[in-house]
Amino acid sequence: MRGLAASGISGFAQDGLAWVAEDDLSSPLGGGLPGRIAGVASSMGQDALYRSGMVRYQYCNKTDQECVVVDEPWHLTRSSFLDDVEVAELLRILRSEGGSEAERSLRLTDRLIVEGLLFSGLRNSEFCALACQETVLGLRESVFRVVETRKQDRTVHVPRFVSDLVDEYARDVRPRMLREEFDPDDLSLPLLVNERGRPYERTSLYRRVLRILSDIGFGARASVQLLRHTYGYLAYKQTGGNLLFVQRQLGHAHPMVTSVYAEFVSFPEPELTEKTAALFLPDQDGPARPRRRRRAKAT
Repeated sequence: MRGLAASGISGFAQDGLAWVAEDDLSSPLGGGLPGRIAGVASSMGQDALYRSGMVRYQYCNKTDQECVVVDEPWHLTRSSFLDDVEVAELLRILRSEGGSEAERSLRLTDRLIVEGLLFSGLRNSEFCALACQETVLGLRESVFRVVETRKQDRTVHVPRFVSDLVDEYARDVRPRMLREEFDPDDLSLPLLVNERGRPYERTSLYRRVLRILSDIGFGARASVQLLRHTYGYLAYKQTGGNLLFVQRQLGHAHPMVTSVYAEFVSFPEPELTEKTAALFLPDQDGPARPRRRRRAKAT
C-alpha cells in the first residue's frame, strides 16, 4: 500500500510531500507513521493525514477522480523501542566512570541527553527548547515543563536522578560551555548547549543522539524516536498499564495513540482477575465506609 505523507509528520519532506511505502515496517518514521521515504512529490492528488493515532490515506483515481479514504491504525514494531535488557546495557555503558575531566564532562552531557529523553519521552524539538526555568533549576521539583508547542503545554514528571543530572550539568559543565554573551544565571535560556556554546538546534541534537547510540551498538535503530518509544513502553509496563498517565507524559492527543504499547506488554490475567475482586471475597465485609465527622455543637 502506498500513499503520501503530509509534510511535517516527522521532520521529513518539510517542503512537500513524501511517498511512503507502508509495506516496509523496518524503518518507522518519527511520530509513529510506519514506512519509508521512497521519493518526494509535489502533487496534491493524494494525501495522508496523521490524526489521533490513525494514518488516513486518500486515494484519487486520476481518470474518473473517484476518491477512497482508508484509515490505517498507528503501528509499532518490536525494533521501535528498547527492552529492559537493552536499556540496562545502554545505561551501564553511559554511566561508566573514569577518564580525563574533558571526557567526564562529555560523558555527563551525553548522559543528560540520553537519560533526559529516555525517562521523559520528550520529542526532539521539546528537549531542544527546554529552558532552565522549565526544569528543577527553576521549578524546584523533578519535572520538565513543555511550553509554547503546537500541542497543549504539559508538565512531564521525571525521575529524581534525571533532575540530579540537570543540577550537575548546570553547575559543572554548562557555565564553561556557554559563550560569553550568555549569562549562565539566566534561567530563561535553553538548558542544553552545544560544543560552540550555543543552544542546540533539532538537527544537531538528533545527530548527537545518533552518534551516542551508534557508538554503543544501536546504530541500525538509533534515533530520538527510539528513546521516546522506549519510554512509552517502559511507562506502560511499569505502571501496570496506566494508559492515561502515559498519554499525559507523552503529550498524545488521544489515548488510542498511546494504546499501541499495550501490544508489547502482557499482564497475568488470573492475577488481575483476583485483584479485581480482592475487596469483595465472601469472608470479607468489603471496603470500610469513611466515617462522617460530627459537627461540633454550637456553644
